[in-house]
This record gives sequence, structure tokens and C-alpha cells, in this order.
Amino acid sequence: MGTEAVLLALVLLAIGVLVTYLGTRLSGAVGVKRPDTTIGVFMILIWVLCLATFEIAYATYAVQLYQMDMIQTPPINPISPITVTTAVATFIIIAYLSRQHGLKLAWAMGKVDGETYR
Repeated sequence: MGTEAVLLALVLLAIGVLVTYLGTRLSGAVGVKRPDTTIGVFMILIWVLCLATFEIAYATYAVQLYQMDMIQTPPINPISPITVTTAVATFIIIAYLSRQHGLKLAWAMGKVDGETYR
């Protein structure tokens, strides 16, 4: 694993810890103004264009790899067990914290958050 990846992980961890700490120090709710309709339309349009660009680039790389006979079984990903473990832990924590609203709602809230990891 390269030093750049470790440095990036440490910087992202520090930012996450800082944001979490600052979030616990807030005394009141923070309001966010909704964007105008025009800005909302542009945001969705940019999002759709980004997804389309990603899909086109992915397909282009796949075609190039196929033409060069480089498509093989992907290597084992060492991060996958960590990702699955944190997804399960997040589901359990959210379900536990929302248990006072009933079992069905706790299950639904945990399931919604668990689906963001897919």
C-alpha cells in the first residue's frame, strides 16, 4: 500500500473526527436554505451528466481491456471485509438508537442506512 493512500486515509480520518467533534459542540439546529428551482434543475442535470460520463468512461475502459485480453479475475480486495463490518455495525447502531420508536421503524431506519453501503 502506497504512502499516498495512507496519507489520504489519515487526512480523511482527521477531517471526519473534526467534523464529528464540531457537530457535538453545536448548541442548536443548523438550517439550510433550499436552492431555487433553477439551481435545483442545474444540480440534477450536472448529476445526470456525471453519471453518464462515468458510465461512458467505464464502458470505454472495459472495451479497451477486452481488446487487449487483459480482463481477468479481479484481485482480492482487502477493504471489503472492513466495509461489510462497518455496514453491519452502522445498521445495528442505528436500529438500537431508534428502538424507542418501535421495532418496525428501527428496522427500516437501519435498513435504509445499510443500503447506502452497497
